[in-house]
Amino acid sequence: MTVLRGAERVGGEARVLVPDTVLPRSRWIRRRAAPRPSLRGRFARLDPLVALTCVVAAAVFVLHGFDGVLSRDLGVYMYAGQQVADGVAPYAGILNRAGPLAHLLPGIGVAAGRWVGADDVLSARVLFMVLSVACVGTAYVLGRDLFRSRPAGLATAAALLCFEGFIRYATYGPREKTAMVLFLLCALLAVTHRRWLTAGCFVALATLTWQPALFAALAAAVTAALLAPTGTRLRALARIAIGGLVPTAVTVAVFVALGELRTFLDDFLLINLQYTHQAPLLNRFGKTWGVLGTPTAGRCGSSSSAPSHCWCSPSSACCVAAAATTSGRPRWPGRASPSPPDWPGRGRRSTAGRTPSCCSPPRPSASAASRPWWAACRRPGSP
Repeated sequence: MTVLRGAERVGGEARVLVPDTVLPRSRWIRRRAAPRPSLRGRFARLDPLVALTCVVAAAVFVLHGFDGVLSRDLGVYMYAGQQVADGVAPYAGILNRAGPLAHLLPGIGVAAGRWVGADDVLSARVLFMVLSVACVGTAYVLGRDLFRSRPAGLATAAALLCFEGFIRYATYGPREKTAMVLFLLCALLAVTHRRWLTAGCFVALATLTWQPALFAALAAAVTAALLAPTGTRLRALARIAIGGLVPTAVTVAVFVALGELRTFLDDFLLINLQYTHQAPLLNRFGKTWGVLGTPTAGRCGSSSSAPSHCWCSPSSACCVAAAATTSGRPRWPGRASPSPPDWPGRGRRSTAGRTPSCCSPPRPSASAASRPWWAACRRPGSP
């Protein structure tokens, strides 16, 4: 005797009906797992536009060149990376009002460059160019999955690639905001797929790179968790908190092992909470509005604190708006559900009168957590 289970919803997609065998004299049902696709089938479902956007971004950055001026903050982060490569803890040799990852990441590039005999500045800038390429590719995946549209993903990646300040810091760095953008995009992608633990982890990494990123990223994650289906909100908030505590605890443990815990507290928290006195944005509303409306406000050579305002305020609004669209409520009520994909050997199902998968709202499923990490790079319509 066999029983057909209902189709399970996974991220807006429907799985085929799988026959279940009822054990004799028992209430338990032995569920037959669907056959896993082969390695060739997995590669066939990968989205080629992910690689295409990365290649285009790499070509743009390479043509931009690596011979930019190493000025002010860029020189501070470059010297901090050299100190880290020499074995000095972040904040111990030199510091800026950013997180420890802003000092650690250039150090990784410098250490890798010394291992192959490359210049310190060039090796650090190549590493940050790779991070920038990853930002563009992640932006495409985020736009594609959020709006269920490849053209929307391409528009998202193209918009990020058109920011003059982003291109400048991609090869004229190192700059901490490049890594911060990557962590924020990964956090939003995790929020889109309701991977709350992963979202909390990337929120913490973005904060450990640049402290004001906490307000934008946490607002997005908490808003999406509160808009989750009833009964899962508290669990989502708890997973976000646990995911954020893991990188923070590891960072604190490293500074404790190095004997620099007091230095970490002073230079990561107290320097911004107690030692820094910055005028609020509304004190000089006219000047602030002029800075935000100036196309060249976020350029590298600017001597004001305008880049911080331009990064934080619009990104907060965009993050909250993106999180609001990831709620489990249907955006097109009254439409039919999409048809399940066709598996080899399972027969074909009629798709007449049904809407494509791009028009169905995402719904959570317990089996979604078992999907591999590279599932985000699949084509939108693949199982």
